Amino acid sequence: MKAAEVETSYAWCTEVARSQAKNFYYSFLLLDSARRRAMCAMYAFMRYCDDLSDSDQIGDRAAAIARQAQLLDFDVTIVEDRPEFASPERFGGATVIVGDIPATVGSLEYGWNSFLVIATRGHKLDADCVVAAARTPVRYVGLLGSRRKTVLMADRLREEGIPEERVRAIHAPVGLDLGGRTPAEIALSVLAEITAERYQASGRPLGDGAEATSRSARRR
Repeated sequence: MKAAEVETSYAWCTEVARSQAKNFYYSFLLLDSARRRAMCAMYAFMRYCDDLSDSDQIGDRAAAIARQAQLLDFDVTIVEDRPEFASPERFGGATVIVGDIPATVGSLEYGWNSFLVIATRGHKLDADCVVAAARTPVRYVGLLGSRRKTVLMADRLREEGIPEERVRAIHAPVGLDLGGRTPAEIALSVLAEITAERYQASGRPLGDGAEATSRSARRR
């Protein structure tokens, strides 16, 4: 099978997976019986499921971050480019703006105490949002994602001509290392870092200071 044929077949199979994900097993049985076509279809289905899973996880984490921020009395605004996911109820009643995310991020008015967390469904969209955010005066920009994504994002920012000082100021991956895995635990990690930044605190355990004070008192 030629590269062009593989690409065409992959695109077609992906569309089948996207439109009939719940009944994909039956759709798969209707595909051409050629082994390569079947392998391509299964690969497309697996890729589609991975993308869908990642999107769902990011959505759950973003919703948890919004709810946690509201508990801390932040005025939360969500930017979503998919109307079907733009329900305020999904984000605990937060304000939801529907529109192009990078363009909206770049056009918002930020106050001295604004904090921006980027958690989109794809690397390219993440990158576009981070570049747009880095060009605004917002004091805090956090990116939800892996360390590998962070390195790639930093390279993209430099390619876009963002000053090194601004690149290094991006909080990526966003959050403190609390060891959490669930959306609620990740939200706690993110808001813990934002709170420390908000009050210019160290983020260290309070007991560390008490122990140091105790040792100093004993020396005297």
